[in-house]
Amino acid sequence: MALILIVEDEDLIGEFIRTVVTEVLGYESIGPVISCREAYQAAISERPDLILMDIRLAGEGDGITAAEKIRKKGIDVPIIFASASTEAATVKRAEGISNSEFLKKPFEIKDLIRYISKYV
Repeated sequence: MALILIVEDEDLIGEFIRTVVTEVLGYESIGPVISCREAYQAAISERPDLILMDIRLAGEGDGITAAEKIRKKGIDVPIIFASASTEAATVKRAEGISNSEFLKKPFEIKDLIRYISKYV
């Protein structure tokens, strides 16, 4: 069974994603975790099959920074970035992360399921 790390600092969105992952798709989940540091630590210790990563996070650093740190540790797990921001600089930074995709918020359940289904 796939293990999916959810990185989202908005409580309602994080719970929505967790519900889709666990109750609709039947996968196991870690989180939601809310910060760059927590995302990095969870990815290193739990070795998920997929990471659903918000770009704007609580505390220092963002989701792209977390992904860069995870990649530097040699973990090439697929990452689906989610953000309402389509600012060119942000999208370009996200596109620089190998084995990743960008999902624009707000998204519908069917879109989330389609993105997850590509990887697990």
